[in-house]
This record gives sequence, structure tokens and C-alpha cells, in this order.
Amino acid sequence: MIKKFKHSSKCWIEYIKHMLNQEDKPDMKALLSRCLQSVKKRKHMEILSAYARLEFQSGDAEKGRTTFEAIVN
Repeated sequence: MIKKFKHSSKCWIEYIKHMLNQEDKPDMKALLSRCLQSVKKRKHMEILSAYARLEFQSGDAEKGRTTFEAIVN
């Protein structure tokens, strides 16, 4: 799905959501970097805020909070 729609922010957000629900989580930093390279710059804020929200909801509140703080600064 990501290969076909690599410029779609919605697909990337769903993929991040899927990967966060896995027991053996991959390197999310590398995944987020790949995602931000693939989408247009105007979509970065949408993806970063969704990523922070999903991290917060998945139980890692500190990572979500840190990501939100990085967006604001």
C-alpha cells in the first residue's frame, strides 16, 4: 500500500498506526524519517501531530509529549 500511495499522508498515518500496534515495534524514528521524505512539506505537520497522538495513545506518553513539544518549538 505504501509503495503505491507513498505521497499520501493518510496511508502513512494508517501504516504508523499499524506498526505501533505490533508487539515487535520497528525503529519508528527511521519510519517517520522515510515518511517525511516521501510526502510534501505541507503535510509534515499533519503527520507529526498524528504520530505524537498515536504514541501518546499507545501507552508511551513521554514520547508523544516530546514529539508535541518538538512541533511547537
